[in-house]
Amino acid sequence: MVHRRIHGGLASRAARGEPVADAEELQQLAKLVEVNRSRMSRLSEQISMLEEAAAEHAQVLKALKALEAGPDAGTMIPLGAGVQLVVQRSGNSGVVIDLGSGIQAERPLEEAIPMVGKRLEDIETLLSTLSEQFDSSEESVKEIVDQFNTLLSDLQAEAASEGAAEAEQESSSTEPTKRRRRSISGDLTLDD
Repeated sequence: MVHRRIHGGLASRAARGEPVADAEELQQLAKLVEVNRSRMSRLSEQISMLEEAAAEHAQVLKALKALEAGPDAGTMIPLGAGVQLVVQRSGNSGVVIDLGSGIQAERPLEEAIPMVGKRLEDIETLLSTLSEQFDSSEESVKEIVDQFNTLLSDLQAEAASEGAAEAEQESSSTEPTKRRRRSISGDLTLDD
């Protein structure tokens, strides 16, 4: 019955010259919501990875600054499984830093600190951009969901009113009209 009402509603709207695209619009809006939600999911994963990278860079930057402040102090290098290697550094020793594409080079602390600081700034800028995109996508999803709900309630209200009109039409057409019986001669009978 519902299936018939929807098609009947679409057909009657087409006959009246009204747009029939409401059901199609609902499908398109639902697809848009799914696309934006999957985009938000990907952005969320990227943001999470960048937050980890930013925390790691901040920790390395802090360690490099501590090394720069006290060159004569011993340094412990974690090897894993709770084991650390104690190293005595010389005053002019540097660090090996990844320059990109798997290329690593030894640099003095004075060069390494700004390089790591610049990377941290770049990561934070990218994080900010991705967070803005995430917020924008979230706002788009909210707007699309509002449109979807409005359109759906309009469709349901229209279907209900058409259903009521059809029911009223059916009830009025099913009531038999009383015909007066007449005799063969056309005179009224006792049943009238």
